[in-house]
Amino acid sequence: MIGVSVSQTGRITDNTLRLTPDHKMVNLRNGKYVKTEIQEMLKAQEMVLVSKNVPMLGDGKNQAADLAYFLGGIITDGSIYTSRTHGEVQFIQKNVPEKAAFIATMQEKATTLFGKSFTPYEKAVSSGSIRGEKVTGQATAYRLYSKSIAYEVQAKEQQITQILLENGPEVAYQFLAGVIDGDGCYANNR
Repeated sequence: MIGVSVSQTGRITDNTLRLTPDHKMVNLRNGKYVKTEIQEMLKAQEMVLVSKNVPMLGDGKNQAADLAYFLGGIITDGSIYTSRTHGEVQFIQKNVPEKAAFIATMQEKATTLFGKSFTPYEKAVSSGSIRGEKVTGQATAYRLYSKSIAYEVQAKEQQITQILLENGPEVAYQFLAGVIDGDGCYANNR
């Protein structure tokens, strides 16, 4: 394995890809797009082509901005439970003024998308220690009980990459807004 630093300007050194020397990447040679082994590119001191943006794959007619925001909030700050007989979609937030707009927007999106809204359930007070300081808090679980909705949201969650690629920038912005409003992060190799 070799580490290759990826930077548009050459100043970033901590964005590294680990590749086998025979891994092929796209570059320009004699005015043509070609795939070249990374070891050969390094030897010739060539550069990898990196796209500036990813073009939309679909026709954009079925934009799902509401769904994208909803999924951003659920993927980062929620969970989906499914079984043969039950289903639940939930997100957890502290019921404070700073989160009121996010909670209201998630309620609105649920009602618009599925015709149902979340039901709030206060969680028990919890406490812990952060850097030696005792911290106590309480949050609210916003739950939407529906087997069919849970399975539908779960399927859409699995298709989030495709949804984002097949729709225009507004859908991507709405997804990011849901992630950011929920103070979450998107993991699982994404």
